[in-house]
Amino acid sequence: LSSTAVCAALRVEIGEGTFVGADSYIFDNDFHAPVGEWTWGELAPDNPQPVKIGRGVFIGARATILKGVTIGDRAIVTPLRIVAR
Repeated sequence: LSSTAVCAALRVEIGEGTFVGADSYIFDNDFHAPVGEWTWGELAPDNPQPVKIGRGVFIGARATILKGVTIGDRAIVTPLRIVAR
């Protein structure tokens, strides 16, 4: 893990030999639940879903892995890049 943020309200599993690039995020929850039309409430303890990352995975720099995601062994994950012209 290199300058990576991992937030596990329930469960985040990272397999052996997995490389997580700099500035990546791995979250198993949404942090705060929306309340009403324009506000946010307290931490939403009922919304976490486990994240499972297999063995020997390569997660590129600045990638974001969100709740409920399963990544198989030896997968390569890269962030989405949108370039304006």
